[in-house]
Amino acid sequence: MDCVVAAHVCVCVCVCVCVPCQRELEEKVRPLYLQYATADPQERVRLTTLNRSLHVAYLRAGLKGLPQSHQSLDASRPWLCYWVLHGLRLLGEPLEQEAELCTNAVEFLKRCQNADGGFGGGPGQVGGWGLLVVLSHRPCRGLGQG
Repeated sequence: MDCVVAAHVCVCVCVCVCVPCQRELEEKVRPLYLQYATADPQERVRLTTLNRSLHVAYLRAGLKGLPQSHQSLDASRPWLCYWVLHGLRLLGEPLEQEAELCTNAVEFLKRCQNADGGFGGGPGQVGGWGLLVVLSHRPCRGLGQG
């Protein structure tokens, strides 16, 4: 696929490579959007109802490690850790049941912190302010201390 770059637009090469992927994804989800668009109100409720138990199970599994499909996101582990813990908190799930996993998560995040206070994507990686801001919300309040 050729990329056209106008003088006033700066386009990253990876954007051009990802366009076919984006289109493929759009084609995969198009039937879901059409199903929703043509559904009656009761069916729309059914289609958009959160399956809480499946989400909780998925999030709890995320505390134990990355699934094979997410292994390429290794440098995003602190972010994934935060979003898993935050998701469980939003769903009102008690994290005390996962005290050992939360302690492990906190210990991992401590190893991601640099001497300057920033957090990197993994132990020894360059830190940034983004993770520091997010992690200051402490989704595992009180856990992993001691």
